[in-house]
Amino acid sequence: GVEDYQKMDVVNSIVYEASTRVKDPIHGCAGVVHQMQKKISKLEAQLAATQAEVVSMRSKRDELASLVIAGSHVLHPPQEDDNDQLLEPLWE
Repeated sequence: GVEDYQKMDVVNSIVYEASTRVKDPIHGCAGVVHQMQKKISKLEAQLAATQAEVVSMRSKRDELASLVIAGSHVLHPPQEDDNDQLLEPLWE
Protein backbone atom coordinates (compact mmCIF):
# COMPACT_ATOMS: atom_id res chain seq x y z
CA GLY A 1 0.00 0.00 0.00
CA VAL A 2 0.77 3.64 -0.11
CA GLU A 3 1.95 5.42 3.02
CA ASP A 4 -0.30 8.19 4.35
CA TYR A 5 2.28 10.92 3.64
CA GLN A 6 2.44 9.81 -0.04
CA LYS A 7 -1.29 9.70 -0.75
CA MET A 8 -1.54 13.31 -1.90
CA ASP A 9 1.39 12.78 -4.29
CA VAL A 10 -0.36 9.72 -5.71
CA VAL A 11 -3.60 11.67 -6.23
CA ASN A 12 -1.72 14.55 -7.90
CA SER A 13 0.13 12.11 -10.14
CA ILE A 14 -3.08 10.36 -11.24
CA VAL A 15 -4.77 13.71 -11.96
CA TYR A 16 -1.74 14.91 -13.95
CA GLU A 17 -1.52 11.70 -15.95
CA ALA A 18 -5.25 11.80 -16.71
CA SER A 19 -5.20 15.44 -17.84
CA THR A 20 -2.10 14.77 -19.95
CA ARG A 21 -3.81 11.78 -21.58
CA VAL A 22 -6.81 14.03 -22.42
CA LYS A 23 -4.49 16.58 -24.09
CA ASP A 24 -2.48 13.92 -25.93
CA PRO A 25 -4.41 10.62 -26.10
CA ILE A 26 -1.66 8.84 -28.05
CA HIS A 27 1.49 9.73 -26.11
CA GLY A 28 0.23 11.05 -22.76
CA CYS A 29 3.00 11.59 -20.22
CA ALA A 30 5.56 9.89 -22.46
CA GLY A 31 5.00 12.68 -25.00
CA VAL A 32 5.58 15.31 -22.32
CA VAL A 33 8.78 13.57 -21.22
CA HIS A 34 9.97 13.36 -24.83
CA GLN A 35 9.32 17.08 -25.40
CA MET A 36 11.17 17.96 -22.19
CA GLN A 37 14.13 15.80 -23.25
CA LYS A 38 14.25 17.63 -26.59
CA LYS A 39 14.21 20.98 -24.78
CA ILE A 40 16.99 19.83 -22.45
CA SER A 41 19.13 18.72 -25.41
CA LYS A 42 18.58 22.05 -27.16
CA LEU A 43 19.44 24.00 -24.00
CA GLU A 44 22.55 21.88 -23.40
CA ALA A 45 23.71 22.66 -26.94
CA GLN A 46 23.08 26.38 -26.37
CA LEU A 47 24.98 26.21 -23.09
CA ALA A 48 27.95 24.48 -24.75
CA ALA A 49 28.00 27.10 -27.52
CA THR A 50 27.85 29.92 -24.97
CA GLN A 51 30.64 28.37 -22.90
CA ALA A 52 32.79 28.04 -26.04
CA GLU A 53 32.09 31.69 -26.86
CA VAL A 54 33.13 32.73 -23.34
CA VAL A 55 36.41 30.80 -23.70
CA SER A 56 37.01 32.45 -27.08
CA MET A 57 36.25 35.93 -25.72
CA ARG A 58 38.56 35.41 -22.74
CA SER A 59 41.32 34.29 -25.09
CA LYS A 60 40.82 37.38 -27.26
CA ARG A 61 40.78 39.59 -24.17
CA ASP A 62 44.05 38.08 -22.94
CA GLU A 63 45.60 38.45 -26.40
CA LEU A 64 44.54 42.10 -26.58
CA ALA A 65 45.86 42.75 -23.08
CA SER A 66 49.26 41.33 -23.98
CA LEU A 67 49.31 43.38 -27.20
CA VAL A 68 48.50 46.53 -25.22
CA ILE A 69 51.23 45.75 -22.71
CA ALA A 70 53.71 44.94 -25.49
CA GLY A 71 52.69 48.10 -27.35
CA SER A 72 53.22 50.28 -24.28
CA HIS A 73 56.77 48.91 -23.96
CA VAL A 74 57.42 49.74 -27.62
CA LEU A 75 56.09 53.28 -27.26
CA HIS A 76 57.72 53.84 -23.88
CA PRO A 77 60.54 51.36 -23.42
CA PRO A 78 61.69 51.12 -19.82
CA GLN A 79 64.97 52.93 -19.30
CA GLU A 80 67.59 51.96 -16.82
CA ASP A 81 67.96 55.47 -15.42
CA ASP A 82 64.22 55.91 -14.73
CA ASN A 83 64.87 55.23 -11.05
CA ASP A 84 67.59 57.90 -10.97
CA GLN A 85 65.00 60.52 -11.98
CA LEU A 86 63.09 59.78 -8.78
CA LEU A 87 66.08 60.94 -6.75
CA GLU A 88 66.52 64.23 -8.65
CA PRO A 89 64.84 67.33 -7.23
CA LEU A 90 61.71 68.49 -9.02
CA TRP A 91 63.12 72.02 -9.40
CA GLU A 92 66.53 73.57 -9.21
